[in-house]
This record gives sequence, C-alpha cells and structure tokens, in this order.
Amino acid sequence: MHAELSGPLVAFVLGAAVGAAPFLLGLLPRARRGARPDESAASSDRSGRRTVRVAAVSAAITLAVLAAGGYAALRMFLGSTPMAAADPAQAVDEFRRTVGASCPAVPRSIGLLGPPCGGVYEYEASGSWTTTAPILGAEHRELPATVPATVLADDDGWSLALRYFDKHVTTLRFRGGVGPHLEELGGETDSVRFGLPVHTDVTCDPPDVVAPAPLGTEWTAACEAVTGGLMGASQTLLSTDTLVGVERLDVGGTPLEAWHVHRETRVSGSQSGTVSRDTWFSTTDGMVLRLELEGRTEGLATHVETIRLRLRSLVPDT
Repeated sequence: MHAELSGPLVAFVLGAAVGAAPFLLGLLPRARRGARPDESAASSDRSGRRTVRVAAVSAAITLAVLAAGGYAALRMFLGSTPMAAADPAQAVDEFRRTVGASCPAVPRSIGLLGPPCGGVYEYEASGSWTTTAPILGAEHRELPATVPATVLADDDGWSLALRYFDKHVTTLRFRGGVGPHLEELGGETDSVRFGLPVHTDVTCDPPDVVAPAPLGTEWTAACEAVTGGLMGASQTLLSTDTLVGVERLDVGGTPLEAWHVHRETRVSGSQSGTVSRDTWFSTTDGMVLRLELEGRTEGLATHVETIRLRLRSLVPDT
C-alpha cells in the first residue's frame, strides 16, 4: 500500500465504522420490560419510526463519511507530481549511449535541407503549464530558465526532444526536402499529470510543409493527437500556417537567417480550443532557433500553456 494513502484510508475506514455503527444499532428491536400489550404495541410503533429515522440519518452520515474519505484518498493518490528541471549532463550521457557519434550524426545530402548537428542543445526558456480538473484541482508548473534539447538524426529526418522537465519531454519530428523545404511530421509528449503517466502521439498525414513559400503565403494542415492510458483522449488539430518572412537572428553571437512561420491551430474532439505558435527555423538546416506558443483547451480538464524558447548556441554538446 502506498504510504501517502495510509492517512486518508485509515480515516476512511474509521469513519465508515463510526457512521455504520449507529445504523446497525438502530436496527435492533427494543422493548420495555413488563409493558402491557397495547403499550407494547404503541411502544413498538414508536420504536419502529425511531429506528427508521436513526437508520436514515446514519445512512446519510455513512455516505458522507465514505464520500469524504474516498475524496481525500483520491486527492492524495492523484496529487500534483513534483518535477525538477531536466539535467543537461544526463541528456548528453543518453545521447552518447544512443548515438555514440559526434556532430553531425549523419552526413547532409546535397540539395536537401538538414539535418541539424546531432547532440544536446540548450534553450533559454520561460512560460508555464496549468491543468485544472474537477475533483483533482489544479496543477501548475513554471518552466525552468534552461531547457536542454536533443537532436537525433536518421534516414527519414530528425527529431528534436525538448526536455521541459525531468518527467516532461515533447519530441518534434522533421524531414528535409529538396528545394530545399522543411516538413513537420508530428511528434509525441511524455509527461505526468496528477500522478498519472500521460503519453500523446501527434501524426500529420500528409506532413505539414513548414517552409519555404512566397512571403505571406498561407497553407493548411490536419493532424491527429491521441492520448493513451487512464486520461485517454483524441483531438483533431486543424492548422493554418503563414510564412511571415525571412528574418535575421543572432544565436550565440552568430548571425543567420530564419524562416518565421506563424501557425493558428483549432483543436476539436475530447478537448477543444486554440493554439497559437510562432517558430523560427534555420534556412540552413531547419533547426528550431526560437519558439513562442500560447494555448488553451477545455473539456474533461482545462489546459493553459505558455512557452518561450530561444536557442543559446548553434554548437551542441556531444
């Protein structure tokens, strides 16, 4: 038995016993010694009515105690999950065990965008997540000042794993095309909410072509998000992207050009709402140089998130 549950469960059991005792005792027949038959009948009738009243009150008390005990146990078991900032050194160790190669992880093809150098990058970060659910209450997390992110490349593109916390990782999947252009394939998130592990897969079919296009061009994309487990849900993500422009950024003292893409997403399904995202992608290799996101969805729970990320250096730790 979980130690954190022992207190509420003890209160739950004792409360149930205390609440049930008068109910059970109230059912026992009582009669006065030496009473005449008519008095005995009247007394029995009064006793019966009293028994019903006692039983009703006792049942109500018992149900209230059971509900309170169950609620306390549920809140204790599904309480807010402590999270720590992700450790960049641990991310580097995992990268070395997974890849065992220095930057670049795979050679770039001529005329094909990307992949970025494999390794662990760091973003300056700010923002927060707030989830509010009936009975469970609210869970709020402030984003750490530094978020490590791991780039892994393969034959079908590359992934960017944003390690927001030690128990919250969002991975974005990209693929470079000739031209060059950049495709966003989807991604996944692994996190913990109210003590429960949550895994969400996002699939975009066909992939969302992120850039390039004539400035001001708009295009649409449809993706599906599926969350498994006890908190299972599915949503449809309908997005409209706009290429705002090609902008010049400074990353760790190095100037470079970036595609600035604005995305408005309408979420429908078990959760509904909107998400607004601005992303700056390197025109050289498709690396996410900067990201700003605002989102709010409502349904079984209400989720509000704000994310601000800015890449500190173009050279990853390997």
